[in-house]
Amino acid sequence: MKKKLVSVLMCMAMGATLLAGCGSEEAADSSNTTAADAADADTAADSEAADASDAADAADAADGDVIKIGFAQVGHESDWRTASTNSAQSIFSAENGYDLQFVDCDQDSAVQLEAVRGFIEQDVDYIIIDPIVSTGWDTVLTECEEAGIPVIVIDRTIDDSDKYISWVGSNFKNEGLAAGEWLKAYTDARYRGNNRCFRTDRTYGRLQGDRRCKRLEHSGFPDR
Repeated sequence: MKKKLVSVLMCMAMGATLLAGCGSEEAADSSNTTAADAADADTAADSEAADASDAADAADAADGDVIKIGFAQVGHESDWRTASTNSAQSIFSAENGYDLQFVDCDQDSAVQLEAVRGFIEQDVDYIIIDPIVSTGWDTVLTECEEAGIPVIVIDRTIDDSDKYISWVGSNFKNEGLAAGEWLKAYTDARYRGNNRCFRTDRTYGRLQGDRRCKRLEHSGFPDR
């Protein structure tokens, strides 16, 4: 019962880390977001993170146990990712009753799989994964299941297994569509419809990137 309750609270906390990451990236984009708006986003994210952390502390206070968490992070390729990592480390701190085992996988999916297996060997209470790729997960997630360790997937998604208790993230298709519609309207106004869009992709096999790009293709740019 305790694990189920803490799982819910951890999902709330991870949702707060994603909001904090978004707030940080918005602050960096001065062309589209004012400093005041970005500060408001950061404040809201910090407040939600604090509330989630306080709730988890209250749930665990009854027996004084330290919750051991393994977090296999994608890497450090962007300000958003760094903000997400910093938020997770702040929430799952020793002061809040956690023992966080963190691995920066540096965009290497093999390293990430080994990190998860390392968490199993350490007998952590929970494993958090932000997957570098969306496939190749079923075997190691089966190992987590057999070890009785709940897995929470954040931000990116996993295609080939359902052996995790929750996914915390956003709707990537809608993100791509919104970005494409904004760009189309902006370029139409600036270049009077004589516009072209050049798209570059990042890590191959990232499902969230694929979904954003597929929706971007429906934003009205000519196929050239």
